[in-house]
Amino acid sequence: MDTRAGRNDTVDVVRILACFGILLCHVQFPAPARDYSMGIARFAVPYFLFLTGWYTYDKDESLICRKLVKSIRSSLILTLVGSAVIAVMNTINCMTIGRLPFDWFTGYWQGSALFDFIVLNRADFLCSVMWYMFALIYALVVMLILAKLHVLKFIYFLAPVVLLINIALSWFVNSVVLPE
Repeated sequence: MDTRAGRNDTVDVVRILACFGILLCHVQFPAPARDYSMGIARFAVPYFLFLTGWYTYDKDESLICRKLVKSIRSSLILTLVGSAVIAVMNTINCMTIGRLPFDWFTGYWQGSALFDFIVLNRADFLCSVMWYMFALIYALVVMLILAKLHVLKFIYFLAPVVLLINIALSWFVNSVVLPE
């Protein structure tokens, strides 16, 4: 562990591996390799959420609240910038294929799309990879509310259980309900 800057080299090495895991999630391998790569790469997203909690945690709850507000603010800025870049790319794409500039946006707001975006965190109108930023903001806001209610310490014990349930449900759905 490198204590010069309060950094943990092991966390940084695993972060690099998790970045490669995210890349593996977005590469279309043939069937047998895809199953193995997805199995290996599935640790990446929970790991990045874990890191958020790792760097947010403090024994002083008021400091946790300040860190959460700062994280929410910076995540919102990053999400807005990323969304703006994707919006420009989608607009240019529509114009190059002969459609109206904002067809990419208006086409997704029919029916239950607003519900899907707010409740189910489906930001398909932007880009499928933006789901993580919206999910991160949701998680940070929930953590802030729980910290203000002074019940965040219970979540520390529930988080591993919820993660194991997620893994079990993912396996069940992929293996039993929707096998290839």
